[in-house]
Amino acid sequence: MNSRIEYLLKKLDEDGILNVNDLADEFHVSSATIRRDLSSLEQQGKLKRIPGGAIKPSSGSVMALETDFNMSSKLQLNSVSKKKVCEIACKEIQDGECIFIDGGTTSAYMFKLLQNRPVTIVTNNHLFASQITPPTTARIIMVGGIYMSDFAMTYGPTAVNQIQGYNFDRCFIACVGIDLQENYAYCTEIETSEIKNIACQKSKHRYLLIDDSKVDVIGFCTLKPLHFFDAIFCDKKRPGLEYPDNFHFPI
Repeated sequence: MNSRIEYLLKKLDEDGILNVNDLADEFHVSSATIRRDLSSLEQQGKLKRIPGGAIKPSSGSVMALETDFNMSSKLQLNSVSKKKVCEIACKEIQDGECIFIDGGTTSAYMFKLLQNRPVTIVTNNHLFASQITPPTTARIIMVGGIYMSDFAMTYGPTAVNQIQGYNFDRCFIACVGIDLQENYAYCTEIETSEIKNIACQKSKHRYLLIDDSKVDVIGFCTLKPLHFFDAIFCDKKRPGLEYPDNFHFPI
C-alpha cells in the first residue's frame, strides 16, 4: 500500500469525508489521480464515492447529529449536483412570492439564483451571505435564534416564534436522507426538524431538496413522508430504483 493511499484511509477515518480537489492540491496531483485512488478503495469496500469526494462505507447505522458532517466539509461536496437541484427548484418560484429557504448546503445555492429576482426570502440558513453578491433585488429576512455554528443555521424558541409569524407561498426543505421503501425523509436533530415542520405548516406549497447521495440514508429524526411534498427535486435518477411520482429530475 503506497503512502498516499495510507494517508487517504487515515484522513477518512479521522474526518469521515474526503474532498477530491483538496486532496489533489495537497498532493500536487490531478483530481483524476485522486478519483482513481478513491475508485480503487471503493472496489475494496473501504469507502463510498460521492460526487466531489468520498465518505465512509455505509454500515446501515442511523445518521445522527454526531455523525453528520459540518458545513465546511459539506459545502464543496456534490456542488454541481446541488446546483442542478436548485436550478429546477427555482423554476417553481413566481416573482412577488414569499418563500422560506431551509438551512443546509443544498438549499444555499438557491440564494445566488434568486438574488436578482423580486421575491421575499425568509431563511435560517446563514450560508446565504457567502452565496450572494450585493446589491440584491430580493428581500432577505434572516431568522434569529440560537446559532448552530457547525451547520451555519439558527434554531430554538426565537426562531420558531419568528417563523410562525409569517406565511409563505412556498418552502424549500433540506434533509439528511430519504428511504424510498419506507417512504420517509429524515433529518439529524430534533431542533431543526421543528423549524422545518413549522415552515411546512405555514406554506401553501412544500418542496424537498436532495441530491442522489441522500438516497437510502436514514436519519435520527423522521421528518415527513415523501408524498407530503408537492415535489421532490433530485439531481439524477438511479437505474433500477422506483421513485414516487412527485420526484422531479433535470431534463
